[in-house]
Amino acid sequence: MVKLWDVDSGTEIKVNKVLKTPPSCISFCENGQYYATAASGKGDNYAIRIQSVTSKMAQVQKTNIEGHSDSVNSVAFSRSGRHVFSVSQDRTARIWDLNNGKFEKLPGCTSLGNSIAVDPSEALIAVGLNSADVKVWGRNDHKLAHTISKIHDESINCIKFMANGNSIITSSRDSTIKITDLRKNKVLHTLEHDDLIIKGSNTQFALSPMS
Repeated sequence: MVKLWDVDSGTEIKVNKVLKTPPSCISFCENGQYYATAASGKGDNYAIRIQSVTSKMAQVQKTNIEGHSDSVNSVAFSRSGRHVFSVSQDRTARIWDLNNGKFEKLPGCTSLGNSIAVDPSEALIAVGLNSADVKVWGRNDHKLAHTISKIHDESINCIKFMANGNSIITSSRDSTIKITDLRKNKVLHTLEHDDLIIKGSNTQFALSPMS
């Protein structure tokens, strides 16, 4: 089930029940007119659904986009809204063209993927893996540009690009957040939250717009 609210009024827009299984993730496109939900169960064929949003209703724009063979853990939109990026427990990361529903796999994703991010210029795509590694691909040529091994002691649960596009921030089940320079393949800072984050939890974080 997916619920949407109008943040100005606090009223619920619609309860969306198009999925038979619980959604594993949700992401809005930049203009806020569409959002993507990914199904966690086989009953929905692990599909990604793209839905439109208005002040009165949320309608299915494209019934589903299918191709993954296991739960999708993370989705993200391109700025144009034409493409969706996804990473799954089936050990694949994919780029989907919403105009035709076709996808391309990013090569070299050999571990369970937990989080996917696109840099602000859309030149790079990064995935945080269950193996505690990060892999980065070129957005246009889909070639593997960086592999940064064992940034964390445990699996990476969340990954984001900083505004400059040169650094990534990752959080992990090891209860740390790390800032890594992609140009140097070097961890710049380690932020520990042992007193705030329960060890082993699905740690997430948010960046300020000035980061």
